[in-house]
Amino acid sequence: MLEFKLDLKQNAFHSIFQALKHIEQSYLHENDGNAGVEFDHDEQMTSYKRNGKEYFYIDDFYYEPPGYYQLKFAILLLIQSIELLVLEIVKSNNTEDIFLNKEKQITINFYTAINKIKEINPKILTEEQTKRLIIYKKIRNKLEHFEIQSDFKSLYKIVVNLFSIIDTIFQIHFKINLYDFYSFDCWKNDFDEKYSDIIKNILSDSYKMKPMINPKVVNKWITDNPEDKLTFCICCNQVSYSLKADRCLYCKNRFDKSTLDMIEKIYFSEL
Repeated sequence: MLEFKLDLKQNAFHSIFQALKHIEQSYLHENDGNAGVEFDHDEQMTSYKRNGKEYFYIDDFYYEPPGYYQLKFAILLLIQSIELLVLEIVKSNNTEDIFLNKEKQITINFYTAINKIKEINPKILTEEQTKRLIIYKKIRNKLEHFEIQSDFKSLYKIVVNLFSIIDTIFQIHFKINLYDFYSFDCWKNDFDEKYSDIIKNILSDSYKMKPMINPKVVNKWITDNPEDKLTFCICCNQVSYSLKADRCLYCKNRFDKSTLDMIEKIYFSEL
């Protein structure tokens, strides 16, 4: 009989690896989306455009959403992996600390674990990363338990930020290079290093997204535009997204209206 056993760390590493598979699928099909492949949410079917005309798949209905919807699974797996990594850090300091009830093997919740690792090593997560994780945790709950409306670019930015956090944890706590780790043969297998290449691309994107924070910019904007309502930006982790300017005043990123509505409801609610 084949045994199935994953400790906290290996469970996290495995979830990251599976997330990379879904990210790869989203990459492959994002080009399809640009070529005209669309998912009709009302009819729950996929259509595509060719020579200016819209076509539907003839095998009854084609219910499967396009490949870029794979980002949903990537986000679920990446947040799961961070939860496991955080518990592993707590466990490495004191095994007893990860349990709310050891007899029933009920572990502490995510927020308690985050607070514990701040005490163990404040350098592992910055305040900005902690705030992002809380927002992403709520987005993850909507993905898993309710509904969500967003777009590829906004969800991909969440993936980039999650990988940036994972990269920080790998470097500071595990002393592991994330890119090198998933280039190793036991992970690479027959994939010609494509997953490690995806990591390289994602981390490169995360460096590009780091904002040039200048509080004077926001303060001046608020003074000049007192009627403007600023909301939370998931890229730079500031309450700096101008609804009037339709961009973040710090990092200059833009989101579509459905994403902005989702962020505002999550960030400014008690859910």
